[in-house]
Amino acid sequence: MNNAISIKLLMLIASIAAFTGCYNYTYTDLVPNEYSDSVALDINDNGEVAGICFKSADVFPMLRFDDHPYFFIYRNNKFNMLPDPCPSSTSEGEKTIKINNNGEIIGSCGGKNEGFIYRDGEYIFLESPEWHNIQPSDINDNGTIVGTGSGKGFLYGGGSYIELLPPGFSSVDYIRINNNGTVVGHGYYGKAFVNRIFIYNGETYTELLPPGWMGASAVDINDSGAVLGWGNDGTDTTKGFIYSDGTYTELLPPGYTYAAPSGINENGVVVGLGYYKSACQLYNRGEVFIASPK
Repeated sequence: MNNAISIKLLMLIASIAAFTGCYNYTYTDLVPNEYSDSVALDINDNGEVAGICFKSADVFPMLRFDDHPYFFIYRNNKFNMLPDPCPSSTSEGEKTIKINNNGEIIGSCGGKNEGFIYRDGEYIFLESPEWHNIQPSDINDNGTIVGTGSGKGFLYGGGSYIELLPPGFSSVDYIRINNNGTVVGHGYYGKAFVNRIFIYNGETYTELLPPGWMGASAVDINDSGAVLGWGNDGTDTTKGFIYSDGTYTELLPPGYTYAAPSGINENGVVVGLGYYKSACQLYNRGEVFIASPK
């Protein structure tokens, strides 16, 4: 194993403790040989980790040899280095984005007009003369990919692209998809450039903006169709919300002055971060929160 001083990659394997209902953690260092830095970017339900790493310099092994990233999957307690999909690019704009439960990975090549999917040991490059700066952003367990390019969203499956740009929107900047094929995203709406959320069910678009809010951004959608988002509630307070079955539920933990959710699971449990200020504090303190349905 390389004895260089490395920025170690830590994977948390959670096990439920026998007391107080808390979690106890076992830490596993993920340090690939001959590499100085490693970054984990996603983990699937099977515990497979996808990420990037950088080669060590020969003379100063604690330093990067260059800024060219190399892709890996960590599975069954072993690093699997992937063939290099972008031999001429640097780390700028290049990273692994997502790994689904079938071990398929999506990513992009910095400085190039293409993204890629790694499937069954081969790369499929996402490129089109009609699209620029293709950035895949999510892949579901059916292998359907969504992403952005040329200021629009796209859905890629079966070798073809479907353009996603809801009526009245001037751009799509962020997009996610669940395992049922329902897409959620956000972009600028109208001439006022107000950020709004949309849902696309394969046939029609539905716009989302909580009543009275100035703007909203999408974060995630679970397989039950619950949409997680955040934005300005019209009183200059940033908070989160869940949209499910036609109803909005605002998310702002007690004592928080700011809340930005980052994910929702199939049970409707939300995780996020924000700023908390108690009566005895002179400043806002950063906090992570979990919001569970009652």
